[in-house]
Amino acid sequence: MMPFSAILLALLPCAMGEGQAGTLYCFACVTPNTYEVGMIAAMARLGVGLFECNGYDIISNTTADQLFVNYPDVAGMLKDKVHVINKNLYVPMVRGPAGHDSSSPQTDPNSPLYEGKKAIMKHLVNAPVFKDVWQSIFDIGAFGNFDYTCKLDVDAVIVPKRLSGMLSARPGDEEEYFLNAYHDMYGNFLHGPVELISKKGMTLDDH
Repeated sequence: MMPFSAILLALLPCAMGEGQAGTLYCFACVTPNTYEVGMIAAMARLGVGLFECNGYDIISNTTADQLFVNYPDVAGMLKDKVHVINKNLYVPMVRGPAGHDSSSPQTDPNSPLYEGKKAIMKHLVNAPVFKDVWQSIFDIGAFGNFDYTCKLDVDAVIVPKRLSGMLSARPGDEEEYFLNAYHDMYGNFLHGPVELISKKGMTLDDH
């Protein structure tokens, strides 16, 4: 097991300006011909979210010109920031382990439709996609110029300056990843929308 320290992101102090703010390198995987393209285009035009990070990149399976064909101004802005992986980003949903998801009546014990362990839980089979996404980030190598790397879902809301301020009290030279939820429906503390890893932690992953 890698010598990581795990910190619950929600428990970091919210005070800003206490020490040097941690620099952020952010990235997202964007699926063509989905709502994600329009969201990224809007954020790029406004310079918010992902685009407020100290550095950023976008991973997709097509070029900036093709990805943002309906947003030519954004395609021009991001032509050197979209990196292509040879992977189908549309993945199937399969039955996975049963869990408790309050948004699904079949898995909610308080619902008359509750099915217990017989409930069919559908999961996206996207681990192979994100294996290639992360490998692309390591190949690009830009993460080495920043204190923290932050993988974002396109529709995750992030205020980078606030997050940097929250990280200012961290030592910055340890192998750390940050738990971003008290738990998901399976009891996991690390969930996909925001995945934050220190530079030294990224260096360990790269090896």
